[in-house]
Amino acid sequence: MKSFSVLKSLFIFFLFISVDVYADWNPFIIHYDTHQYGEGTHTWGLKSAVGGWIYAANEGGLFQYDGSTWVRKELPNHSPLRSVCLDSLNRRVYVGAINQIGYFQPDGFGQLKYTMLFDVTSPGMGVLNNIWDIHQVGSVFYFRGDRGVMRYSEERSLNEMIEAPAKITASAIVSGFLYIGCQKGIYILIDNQFHKLHGTEGFKGHLIRSIVSSKEGTLILTSDQLFVYDGVSVKPFKSHLTKKVIHGDAFCMAVHDNTLAVGTINRGVIICQLASKQTSKANLSQQSSIRFINERKGLQNNTVLSLCFDQQGMLWAGLDRGIDRILLSSPLTNLYTFPDSYGTGYTSVKYHGTMYFGTNRGVYVFNKETDANQFNLLTEIPNSSGQVWKLAQIGNDLFCLHDKGVFLIENKQLKSIGVPQGTLDLLPLKDEKRVLLAHYDGLSLIEYHGDRVSSQRWERKYTFPQIQSGYNHLVMMPDSSVWATDMYSLTHLQFSKDWSKVISHQTFPYESICADISGTSIDSFQGRLELATNVGLFYYDDQTRRFKSDHSVDISLTKGGNYRFVTSRGDDLWTLSNQILRQGSFSTMSNKDTVSSSADTLSSQSVYRSLHQFPLSSHLDFVTRNGSCIWFGNDTIIIPYDRGFAFFDVAKAKAQRVLPIAVHIKQFYITYPERKIVYRHHIGRDIACPEIPWSSNYLEISFGVNRVSHDTGVVYRYRLNKQEWSQWTEKDVKEYAGLYEGDYTFVVEARNFSGQTASTTFHFTVLPPWWRTVFAYLVYSFFFIGLICIFYLFEKRRLKKRLDEADKVSQRRIEEQEEAHKKEQEYKQKLIIQLEKENLEYELSNKRQEVTNLLLSSAKQNELLEELKADLHKVQLAVRPGNIKELRQRLLILTNRIDTTMKNKQVLERVEKEFNMLHNNFMDRLKQQNADLNQHERMMCIYIRMHLSSKEIAPLLNLSTRGVETIRYRLRKKFNLQRGDSLSGFLKSMEQETDSLDS
Repeated sequence: MKSFSVLKSLFIFFLFISVDVYADWNPFIIHYDTHQYGEGTHTWGLKSAVGGWIYAANEGGLFQYDGSTWVRKELPNHSPLRSVCLDSLNRRVYVGAINQIGYFQPDGFGQLKYTMLFDVTSPGMGVLNNIWDIHQVGSVFYFRGDRGVMRYSEERSLNEMIEAPAKITASAIVSGFLYIGCQKGIYILIDNQFHKLHGTEGFKGHLIRSIVSSKEGTLILTSDQLFVYDGVSVKPFKSHLTKKVIHGDAFCMAVHDNTLAVGTINRGVIICQLASKQTSKANLSQQSSIRFINERKGLQNNTVLSLCFDQQGMLWAGLDRGIDRILLSSPLTNLYTFPDSYGTGYTSVKYHGTMYFGTNRGVYVFNKETDANQFNLLTEIPNSSGQVWKLAQIGNDLFCLHDKGVFLIENKQLKSIGVPQGTLDLLPLKDEKRVLLAHYDGLSLIEYHGDRVSSQRWERKYTFPQIQSGYNHLVMMPDSSVWATDMYSLTHLQFSKDWSKVISHQTFPYESICADISGTSIDSFQGRLELATNVGLFYYDDQTRRFKSDHSVDISLTKGGNYRFVTSRGDDLWTLSNQILRQGSFSTMSNKDTVSSSADTLSSQSVYRSLHQFPLSSHLDFVTRNGSCIWFGNDTIIIPYDRGFAFFDVAKAKAQRVLPIAVHIKQFYITYPERKIVYRHHIGRDIACPEIPWSSNYLEISFGVNRVSHDTGVVYRYRLNKQEWSQWTEKDVKEYAGLYEGDYTFVVEARNFSGQTASTTFHFTVLPPWWRTVFAYLVYSFFFIGLICIFYLFEKRRLKKRLDEADKVSQRRIEEQEEAHKKEQEYKQKLIIQLEKENLEYELSNKRQEVTNLLLSSAKQNELLEELKADLHKVQLAVRPGNIKELRQRLLILTNRIDTTMKNKQVLERVEKEFNMLHNNFMDRLKQQNADLNQHERMMCIYIRMHLSSKEIAPLLNLSTRGVETIRYRLRKKFNLQRGDSLSGFLKSMEQETDSLDS
């Protein structure tokens, strides 16, 4: 990026540049080939309509272009079209074909429908054949064929055939009259007959190609020369369009304001400026200069069959194959194009009256003296092949920063200054005697020595080993610090006063500024650093030492655009983003006018004044980020881009009339179950209100402005009915699905780069599904009434049936109640029995407890007997003479105890009795079957039935365990039990037998 001092010197040096230096720069051309508009070569006719619409008569049919979309319509017999004419009053497009005349007219949904007017093969029409021209005068149409003209008016019921004196080669409407050119000269149609045009007798034998009415008079183009008819005589037109230039190839012609375009068969398009009444003699030659636009200047091919200008003064060319739009009136031109490409543009400079251009292929010199019809506009400087990063004039020297090193350009030759490193940028210091160089791998400083000759005047003075980055931009700030950029970061460098070393450097990685930054351009503007990135503009805040979004400068339609470069020029800041070149003007206020300072304003002493926005073209890819914008004078800029260099005339752009923006609904689609177009916009056609079936309620609405007139910088917002507006977006398609039935109004608003807005509405109706239609609701009503009647009849029968069933239910309930009462009595009886049983079991349990107590009492008795036995043994041992009295007392005590024990025998008898009661007369049955059982054996049976073991029984019977086993053995013998039989089981079975007998 150039420093401000260099830009200042360039501005002074180039202030007197003549405009004709750039006269050989070429207009940009937009190509439309058969892949874009459809099949068909040879475009014989072109017509431009209001709003920038273009209609083309082609071998493949009628082509309609609304600025963004081509639509192709064929004739039913697929006949090639020769001519086209627009009838905006009746919204018709008349077409002339081979042996056929008709028109296309849009229906209510914008679909072009064809209506045939005449079959030229009919009797009396044989003089027409090919319909080459169609002219309209009010409601009257003239269809020009090969040897005659048909005059037609539907309004006047007019249909007349007029035969020409010879084969017609051209025709035009001049002052309301039809002029034709034929082999015998030029004729005018008066009433129903052609008359020789006075003063045109000299055209006999000339091949007249085109007739056009202009401010200069009636222009008549023959195959080899241009003439003008002033109503009295015909004279050669005073221009450079001589026989030598035309070469007998002229075929068609078009005029717009003071611009004349001639289409040729083999030489492309010739452009000539007509001299107007205001044109002075001093610039007459400049106005009359010609330009060639051909294949070498970017045209698809050199055979031009038709021409027309649109509202913006852009020239449309119908070619042998393809259609081109030549941006003649655009302030943007280019230096070269394919096939004469010289590479991607990076830098340019004017040095000693010569233009130099640096590309990725080398350094080229502009040949100012080259004839406009020649093609070698640039000549390569010897040995300059390779990547050129920058050309810059410092003092009286022209530097070339090359991939191979640093060179001076002298006498159109490269001379090395001894710096072989690839160098990306340079920065002259304030005295311009020292220059800072940014190499691929570091920085160095060179110094000027005026006492030396040639390239030795510059010598490397310092290197900075601590810097090893490859900086591609250097910018000096007012405090003499330097900002540098590389692929990944920005660096702030502070140098010593003598620039011999780097005192400090601070690096700012791009990701620390904002995510996804992929490239930058920097410049110093009014004391602060401006940074342009692909995600918006930023500036460096010296107080916080951070980068912040620059909202005071980023005044584009959508903030955070893809900025390609930022550069300053005086009080103006220039940026390029989203194909729009912007000039923001900022004036400096005095300190007393400064109210406050803010980080979001440019500075406390700057105020935004105005903005100029210049759309470039969406078809062009501007700009290489390593390139820079170069000024020549106040209002001319050269912008490097991917295919060369573009020249932008700022003054012309500011003076150019901006057409009012107009937005329209382009197409309305149903996308499901199959993609089907419902509505297509047609110029001048009222918008219809289509009805959408419920089953196809998947919609796509595309909208847009005429992109021929508004190529870039257009954003949209939309809403349905009275919903909230959407956000502004560049997307020009909106989809809806599953809308409820009803009437809808789709509103879309467009806004272009200059802030102009326009809106349009589109009405459509979503039909309800069949089950929600009026007919369906009538069916539902009849069905509902029928259901009510049926329900009434059924309800009446149901009530009668319910009364009959009620009696049966009452009777059944009585029977059920009786049955329930009976069951309740049975249940109560069972419950009483159960309670009695439970009471018996309770008493039985008490009896068992008594038996247990008796048995325990018997056990105590046995213990007492043991004690008596022991006492008797003591008495026996105590017998001796003299103690008779003592013995008597002891015997008396034993007698009392024995009496007590005898009472316990009654207890044992009671036990047998109680046990007999508890076990269903078990003891009685035992005595009956075994009368020989003694008391011990009977008690033994009781104990065994109570499941006591021999060890537990022994103390109860006052026996040893062996004695108990002996009793068991005697019992088995008495019961005649075998060896394997169980005594306990036998006793249990005896009890069960007793129970069965009782039951």
